[in-house]
Amino acid sequence: MDANPKLRDLLSVGEQIAAATGMIKSAAGAASYLAERGNKRANLTPWYDGIIDGAGLHKTDPRLLFRRVMFAMARKQAGTVMRRRDTREHVALYLKAFNAWATGEDIGHLRFTTRDPMPRVAKVR
Repeated sequence: MDANPKLRDLLSVGEQIAAATGMIKSAAGAASYLAERGNKRANLTPWYDGIIDGAGLHKTDPRLLFRRVMFAMARKQAGTVMRRRDTREHVALYLKAFNAWATGEDIGHLRFTTRDPMPRVAKVR
């Protein structure tokens, strides 16, 4: 922690994301760290505010889509057996949504399968 003081802040951000979206805490912290590490000079506050709060996002905004996907994965459907939540899947979905947001791309869907490669972190434009 002493070698990387920003890590402590990102753990707190990860907890907020997990509480707001149902994402796995460790996945939220790890994905936030990856996004920050790949964009050291960028201000990612709008990204975090959008996925934690969700207010004022248009329907094709990647942050809103990410929130919806996480809510759907976390929601328990009555009478439905839920599959085990996968940390790798959560990180990949986070990175896919982050990459779309960082590049200004509107996306219509957000999916990740176990055969898909882990996305690389895009630079914020």
